[in-house]
Amino acid sequence: MRILSWNIYRGGRDGDRLDRLELVIDLINHLRPDAVLLQEARDFDRDQASLARDCARRLSMSCLLAIAPTGYHLAAYTKPGQVDMAWTQNEPFFHASLHLVFDQAVGAGIHVVSVHLCAGDPNKRAVEIAHLVEALDPSSLALLVGDFNAPDPDQDAAAVARLEPRMRTRFVGADGLPDRRVLDALRDHGYLDLARLTGDIAPTYSTRRDGSEPYEALRLDRAYVSEVTMALAPTVKVLREPEMDRISDHYPLLITLADARLGNA
Repeated sequence: MRILSWNIYRGGRDGDRLDRLELVIDLINHLRPDAVLLQEARDFDRDQASLARDCARRLSMSCLLAIAPTGYHLAAYTKPGQVDMAWTQNEPFFHASLHLVFDQAVGAGIHVVSVHLCAGDPNKRAVEIAHLVEALDPSSLALLVGDFNAPDPDQDAAAVARLEPRMRTRFVGADGLPDRRVLDALRDHGYLDLARLTGDIAPTYSTRRDGSEPYEALRLDRAYVSEVTMALAPTVKVLREPEMDRISDHYPLLITLADARLGNA
């Protein structure tokens, strides 16, 4: 089972142009994942969600939108019949969270959570992640994935220090160092950093989307699994092919779950 997670930067839209969204759809159809989790699905709710529905038709998938008050919605696309339960949540999230529980025969009943944590306020991110981990059962199959907006205090410390002050304040605590609370909360509740386990800790932000030099390279997009989920042999790969630079300021993640009990992949 393969899951693509991607912050597509303002819904793949530039003014009235949807060229970037067209590239997103082309890439998804090329990769053919079992599920797609999009962050920053702006305008997908307009005109009775016509854009979201059009994407679903072109992907031959079902769509669920998590409507965010900020306009930076979350979208999930799944193959028909794969999901047993699905729901969204706003409070206390700055944007939203989106929850999918997959069918036993497809995804072993795994609970997948797509998140887009607050970019501008480390204190708000700490509230968001505390709520999320307290609400989940770490003894069950779970995947938490998305744009956590939380640099790695070790891997990204030097890059954060080089950011211009306006950007740096998004990521640091009172001590001026990368804020650890999001990653510490995940670790303390038993969730494992999948990239650390599988070796692909490549930065996910930022790309050369507008042709300019990117911001300092940071690993903001992440995938975490509960310990029992390791039975599904999960892996994560950052897709950093050159064409990604044209599409978004984030690189996508591709997560693979191989269910040894069911013989699925």
